[in-house]
Amino acid sequence: MNDPSCPTQEDLIRLAAAGDQSAFCMLYDQTVDEVAVTVHFLLGDKQARDDVLQEIFLEVYRSLPRFEIGRPFRPWITGIAIRQINNHRRKKWKWFQLFAKQQQYTHTNAAPDFSGDVVRKMDNLLLLEKINQLPYKYREVIILRYLQEYAQDEVAHILQIPVGTVKSRISTALRKLRSKYNKTLHFFTEVEKRHGT
Repeated sequence: MNDPSCPTQEDLIRLAAAGDQSAFCMLYDQTVDEVAVTVHFLLGDKQARDDVLQEIFLEVYRSLPRFEIGRPFRPWITGIAIRQINNHRRKKWKWFQLFAKQQQYTHTNAAPDFSGDVVRKMDNLLLLEKINQLPYKYREVIILRYLQEYAQDEVAHILQIPVGTVKSRISTALRKLRSKYNKTLHFFTEVEKRHGT
């Protein structure tokens, strides 16, 4: 039985949308861990993770008044997270291009160090390294589908792409992982059988 003194997530959304900061804090506490996992796996830049996480929740706060009560909240907040991660990546790419032009202009050979991108201290480090080496569009569907356990139609809604594109990207990503990581062939075969991709 639900505790009547404990507000539901829908209640918290309504209150937070109306400006109740304590309700937003409770909503934040309920959702921050899952959003942080998504940021962790899709961003790669350890130093930027906290900034991007903060930007995500600022956007959630700004967007709550437009959230349609009754819609699933989890895919909505994940969609905001994906958009903020993509915004960060675009800004980083623009900065990188400017940096490269400046380096070319000054004729120095310095290059940014991206060696810290590999996710460490996880049970299956090699698999995570291989996932991290995938192109971003494949990595995001793998993370959303298998780590965050969204259904394919939810992944499509979050990324604003057709379900067929999600299926194709998952299939391509698994094929790429299989070719890079032959020791896990059995694992990916089982995943494909289990999830029908």
